[in-house]
Amino acid sequence: MLFRSISNYILSHYGRLVGSRYVHSLNLSPRTRYPRLFGNGKNLYIVDVAARTVQNINPETGDVRWLKETGKLDDSPVIASDATTLAIAEGFRINISSLSREGAPQTVELPGKPFQMQSGNGSLMISTWNGFLVKLIKPDFRIAWSRKVFTVPFYFAESDPSIYAASLDGEVQSLWSASGQIREHGPNLGASLVTAQADDTYLAIATDDNEIHLYTTASGYKDAQTIETKAGVVSLQWIQMGSGHYLLAGLSNQQIALFRPGADDPVWTYAGKNSIFVSPVVSHSFAWIDQGNEIAGISLATGKAEKRISAPGGAGTPFLLNGILFYVSPTRLLYAFPM
Repeated sequence: MLFRSISNYILSHYGRLVGSRYVHSLNLSPRTRYPRLFGNGKNLYIVDVAARTVQNINPETGDVRWLKETGKLDDSPVIASDATTLAIAEGFRINISSLSREGAPQTVELPGKPFQMQSGNGSLMISTWNGFLVKLIKPDFRIAWSRKVFTVPFYFAESDPSIYAASLDGEVQSLWSASGQIREHGPNLGASLVTAQADDTYLAIATDDNEIHLYTTASGYKDAQTIETKAGVVSLQWIQMGSGHYLLAGLSNQQIALFRPGADDPVWTYAGKNSIFVSPVVSHSFAWIDQGNEIAGISLATGKAEKRISAPGGAGTPFLLNGILFYVSPTRLLYAFPM
């Protein structure tokens, strides 16, 4: 007890020195260097893959409310979450755990091993390694439909009323979200897919030949633009600034680039370094990205790092909740910086 009190005092003092609201030591497996963070409202959750646990943490204080086992996990499990549930793939099924009550997880059998999962408003979508797309309806997670879309794994992106599916070998098509029926067959891009993202106006598909293919969701695949990037695309996300749509891309050479549909050149490019996943987190007018021993806040307006947060020893992708930026260090310390 005395050792814990001394340790807490040291961490509290250290937190004040670096500007963190608190610094807490987490009960995580030493094999979990970059745990997954997610949450909502008054709940922060941390998934420890190696220990097969999920923790509920009070984001205001850093105190652990509860810890529960998730069951068997793969080394790099496919995971999706929302405000009340956590879905984790295991073999040819998914286990869906409630985050608000005790009890065994609900198991849903699938026609293949999950490749991608996405939790949206009222549904959970799963694509499988053998080319199926499955839609589960919340809150009971019954199967609304299951369709064989391709014979290979594929990425998908939703933009109501459509779901856009892009196979790893470059084939693209759209489906009706309500029924899973084919809406339109798209082009064959002739290259391997990396990822796909859609918003209410645009669809972006990145390929391994350093290209991003843009389509307007209103006109299907008729209006197209191809953007060439300086390196391979690692992450994509659509953001809106004012009335304009912009595409934020993380590249394999550590650059972060902001693109505007209709323009060939990026609005700006940020020369990053030492990011683990090169996947920035956007909040208000900044994109936050881990940069080795610091978290950089890149202004979306200028592309310059106008804010910096100390990250001694390194950090994974930060997570923002209720105006607080959280990250976990490789030494299993949880930091909380007010924005």
